[in-house]
Amino acid sequence: MPNADFRETVPKLRGSGYTGPIGVVSMDISDGYFQHFPDYGVDFRIGKDEMDVEALQYIIREYVTYNVPDVWKDDYTR
Repeated sequence: MPNADFRETVPKLRGSGYTGPIGVVSMDISDGYFQHFPDYGVDFRIGKDEMDVEALQYIIREYVTYNVPDVWKDDYTR
């Protein structure tokens, strides 16, 4: 949610019954409260300066689970 603070929004999402992964993407994750992100129900946090193909692939592999035909799956070992 743009311009919303995860410390308020994530507990509301969890309180409403959402159990899926929640990540925080922020321009600056150096503030101390980002170090306590699990306390708010956040699964991961990443700074915008850390975003690259490898980071996105890792996040997808780690947090997205769904069944798709093998032909649709990407081979990231190449």
